[in-house]
Amino acid sequence: MGDTPRLGFPKLVEGQETPYVTHNEALNRLDGVINMKVLDRDLTAPPGGESNGDAYLINTPATGAWLEHDGDIGMYYDGWIFQSPFVPMRIWVNDEGLPLFYNGVDWIVDTGVSARIETKSFTKSYFGNGKFYLAGFYTAPAADVTLNQDSLTQAYGSANVAVGAHAFIVAGGPGSVDAGVVGLKVTGTSMTDGGVRTAADEEILSANITALVLNQKLETVKKWIGQVVFTLYTVSGNPTTYSVDCNYGLCKYDDWSKKDITVTGFEAVGNAGAADTGFNILVAHHKATGWVYSATAFDPIKSVICSMNTDYVTEKNLATGEPFAYKRDNLSQAIDGEDSEGFVIVIFSGTNNAINVINCHISASITPV
Repeated sequence: MGDTPRLGFPKLVEGQETPYVTHNEALNRLDGVINMKVLDRDLTAPPGGESNGDAYLINTPATGAWLEHDGDIGMYYDGWIFQSPFVPMRIWVNDEGLPLFYNGVDWIVDTGVSARIETKSFTKSYFGNGKFYLAGFYTAPAADVTLNQDSLTQAYGSANVAVGAHAFIVAGGPGSVDAGVVGLKVTGTSMTDGGVRTAADEEILSANITALVLNQKLETVKKWIGQVVFTLYTVSGNPTTYSVDCNYGLCKYDDWSKKDITVTGFEAVGNAGAADTGFNILVAHHKATGWVYSATAFDPIKSVICSMNTDYVTEKNLATGEPFAYKRDNLSQAIDGEDSEGFVIVIFSGTNNAINVINCHISASITPV
């Protein structure tokens, strides 16, 4: 009976052995094709580490497991299956935040069903000098903490302050335990985005401190208000000597209400109140990777989407009473807001009251669900 005429799905035939194989392949193809999202369209061979449901628009010249499938969609379901494009097939390219459709010859930008573009604005007036944040913040000591059997806890933050942030650590490496298992948790008063306040709450960051690795960032799902306490606790056994080193702090970032987005543009416009040679403005990507532990000089700003000083190189200073501006309209940074990613705008000033006012705009495309 062959395959279906449009999508090439395999059909069952009379008396076929193991019909479930054909049936399951058709279901996998259907799962991949409906509302198709490909992770990348630039690769010519599988990247490795694929999960079921991952899909790629295969570039030329295809090699390896994709050999002879140039231009096809490669979909992974316990192995690679392939779908040839058809008119009018539509896909979403996740790493570019770009909708495409197939016109029979090429993939072109789908302006008919383009992703929704939204812009958020943030304004701040009258700065001192130092580091300032918009759309979120980081607060963390420069020095790490050593928690052990003699010093089980580290408090952070101020009581009764409306911080509303996630607690996090960056590990200095695996912890040590002489016997049993020791974990690390956060305690305090939590607050959900739905307005539910829970006093004396807790969340486990690590159920086994010996499983931590250098530069690993762990973050609570919950947000906390007031003071939090990082605490070592016994999971099992009777440990007597144990220790772990880590940086710690609180973080708040804009996840666009937990949406998957692609940041496409950034613009900042302001007016200087004083001369400043230490000024910079950047957009940081808050994510699970890219963190660096430091015993004495921890800095949470590591993954940068764009930076004025990097782009302007020399002409980056402020002059008293003069306006300043910075714009990027060619950004393409995917942010998984559904999985604890987001962005933070960071402003650096080296002179007191160097900035009278600054207004910032972030533009992003909303990834279709």
